[in-house]
Amino acid sequence: MATHTLLKRCASLLVIPAALFANAPVITDVVNIASPEGGFSPGALATLRYSGLTHFDSDSDRVEVGGRSAPAHDNETGDELTFEVPEDLPVGPSTVVLFTAAGSSQPFPIKLQKYAPAIFPPTRSLNDPYDQTFNCKSLAIPGETLTLFAVGVGPVSLAANANPPPVVMVGGLPAVVTEAAPADFPGFGFNFGKDVFRIRFVVPQGEGQRLVTLFFGDGVSNDVALPIGKAMLSVSSATFSPGPSAPDSIETAYQCSGPAFIPGLDVLVATPPDLPLSLGGVSVIVQDYLGVSRRAPIYAVTRYQVNYVVPAETSPFVAAISIVTSDGQVVEGDLHIRSVAPALFPAVQVVRLHAGVQTFESGLPISMGPASDEVYRVMYGSGFRHRSSLENVRALIGGVEVPVQYAGAQGGAPGLDQLNLHLPASLAGRGDVKLDLTIDGQHAQASLSFK
Repeated sequence: MATHTLLKRCASLLVIPAALFANAPVITDVVNIASPEGGFSPGALATLRYSGLTHFDSDSDRVEVGGRSAPAHDNETGDELTFEVPEDLPVGPSTVVLFTAAGSSQPFPIKLQKYAPAIFPPTRSLNDPYDQTFNCKSLAIPGETLTLFAVGVGPVSLAANANPPPVVMVGGLPAVVTEAAPADFPGFGFNFGKDVFRIRFVVPQGEGQRLVTLFFGDGVSNDVALPIGKAMLSVSSATFSPGPSAPDSIETAYQCSGPAFIPGLDVLVATPPDLPLSLGGVSVIVQDYLGVSRRAPIYAVTRYQVNYVVPAETSPFVAAISIVTSDGQVVEGDLHIRSVAPALFPAVQVVRLHAGVQTFESGLPISMGPASDEVYRVMYGSGFRHRSSLENVRALIGGVEVPVQYAGAQGGAPGLDQLNLHLPASLAGRGDVKLDLTIDGQHAQASLSFK
């Protein structure tokens, strides 16, 4: 969208007054502690994100779920806390409320399910879901036994007797489960008791980046990546984090071990908008869930990295990624495809209208300037051009909902998307805050700063 068009559309929008967040805290999001894709069940651990509160005091402040007090612990980040959903709450719609000396938040709606499993990435540790996880420097080996830590499996004291028993899938293959029991550790730096479940499984044969999924009761967990043997990691080019992708998203594939994509130290870069389907003899093939294979446009290739665009026609669910190296060898991995998977680049551009003059600024912190200025933030990302409608795009900055002018294709480069926000004057002086972006129910975050 051209800038002048953006600014014309913004002229009549109202500024959100500072009084809306000056006193009572605002709950900006509630997510499963293991994954933002996870749901909630009685006994689960969850992360509550808030604004308008400098610090959660466990002696005087409290969290209630469904009108019941819930154990809570501040995460020492200034905008997050962890709480436990009471085990004896009934399934169905519920609410989360944050109570502080400055006032109480508005009820935040959640839905409780009997089983809403969510898993951390696999680990070799028996005691800590954050320890000894896998990456390019630590690859899993076929036949070894690993640990999955899970939450959202209902009251953990009863989960070991669940019928049917838990099923772990690795790259579409069932893994042998050797243990399913409550995890016997305090965990997470505070004592919530045994609210985390430990599942031990044997890595099936095969190599590559594989997706691990837990089936528990009638619930299905999020997917987590597990690099096995000679594997590559595929991550968002915007955040360099693993996770779901979407058609027309820009992805980066790293070779962990095995053959180089191209020999030597060359860096081959294509010029958009016409990206090649082969660069330096390297090609990327994306086979979607329906079995259709397509070659992906390529941005750049180095010895151990390929930047590519997921083909626009790729069907949602698990896709198989195959990269053919310059000497004909094949490197494989899995990637979960969704219709929308928003990710944001860290760069920020600010468009300002001051006394009728338009200027462009970049970097942080953002200066809001005089109250008479109209200030707009432009961010670039990937994975959200196929959103259903602009009405299903919601942005909160430090708990303040801000108008979204545009969320879609940038137009100049394949896979590059653009987000335009109108910044209310009330953000002036807020300091370091988080942008929470929700598009068709999928979340993304970015850090901002205001002076």
